[in-house]
Amino acid sequence: MTKHASEEYKKDAGHSEVRHEKTQEAHVEPSADAHKSEEAEQLKTLNEKYMRLVAEFDNYRKRSAREMADLRLNVRAETVLPMLEVMECFDKALAASELSDNIKSLREGLAMINSGFSKAMSELGVERLDAGGQSFDPAMHDAISTEESDIHDEGVIIKQWSYGYRLGGKLIKPAKVVVSSGRKKG
Repeated sequence: MTKHASEEYKKDAGHSEVRHEKTQEAHVEPSADAHKSEEAEQLKTLNEKYMRLVAEFDNYRKRSAREMADLRLNVRAETVLPMLEVMECFDKALAASELSDNIKSLREGLAMINSGFSKAMSELGVERLDAGGQSFDPAMHDAISTEESDIHDEGVIIKQWSYGYRLGGKLIKPAKVVVSSGRKKG
């Protein structure tokens, strides 16, 4: 290599170091202000997402409340509808009783109403429970008193004052009963 070429090489080598330093400066981390504005933009985006999520949840809550209220109203309407037919039968029976003193006719009308009412309860899924002659079960029966009995063993239901009722397998009203306390002692 000649002296002149060697000096050119050193010059170029020096320039390449300068060029290398300049390119390194171009790849230097962004300034603190640029970093802060990037964080502010991310914060703004996250805040917007949060606000949308809050609004969506509020809308969901309101929609669920409306749907629940509609469901309750529909259930009540379905429950009342069979009862309306029974009520109309009572109205007709009352009107007919004012025009007649015929007890037999009135009794037949009441039997028809009772049949309609039983049908309405059945359509609603209500089951009537007859407790007469069964062993007393505090989960199913409400003992209003006890009586001595020469016929029935202790703990057997000897009278039923009112029926029990079950809806969908759940007891909704226990039967009111009188329970045998066994034979008279002494």
